[in-house]
Amino acid sequence: MAMHGGEVRLHGPDSAAGLVELHFGVFAGVWLWRAASVDEAGIHARCRPLEVADAPAWTLSPEDHLIQIAVHNAVNHQLSLSALRNLVDVVLLARHQPLDWGAVIQRARAWRLATATWLVLALAHDLCGLDEAAEAVKALAPSRLRQKFIGRFANAESLVEMRNLSRSKWRYVYLLLMVDRVRDAVRLVYRALWPEVEWLRARYGRADVRTRLRHTLNAARARL
Repeated sequence: MAMHGGEVRLHGPDSAAGLVELHFGVFAGVWLWRAASVDEAGIHARCRPLEVADAPAWTLSPEDHLIQIAVHNAVNHQLSLSALRNLVDVVLLARHQPLDWGAVIQRARAWRLATATWLVLALAHDLCGLDEAAEAVKALAPSRLRQKFIGRFANAESLVEMRNLSRSKWRYVYLLLMVDRVRDAVRLVYRALWPEVEWLRARYGRADVRTRLRHTLNAARARL
């Protein structure tokens, strides 16, 4: 969790108490670590102070916040189950915060998160009428061929039907389609089969040859 900006989930004694997630980072997960290049220092420098329940806190800049919601929805959750609720978050943020769409486009491209950001904004535009995002949707769109393949996994119909791609092995193909650059997709596959020494130690407690080969065999069978 510490290596990839993961989270600790705190559950209340009953369902009415809800869930609180303590995150180590803003953009979490192995996919982001291997396929993207997020400017964490810049994100922290742009944070804004606010009060929550009369206590001082910090929030992301509107542009960083929008990209974070989009990527969290598209990559971490693979647009499954609560995706529609997350689209509402995107729409509310876009309409109630002073967004610089040029900055959204520039940062999404620089962080190699253009495809994931495009997908969520395109769905928000089509399903929720977020016309404000039209320029960003056009600027961040991948090739028509990739759009066609992505549409097989995530589209307006799949969101309305609350399909759960995150429980299917097809999610690995979908996550490769979310990668902006081909060489990063190749690296993602390579490192899924042959991970870094520090990753093996964090995951299994050791990084010997036997552990590595067992992991590679399981990864080849999509048992990650």
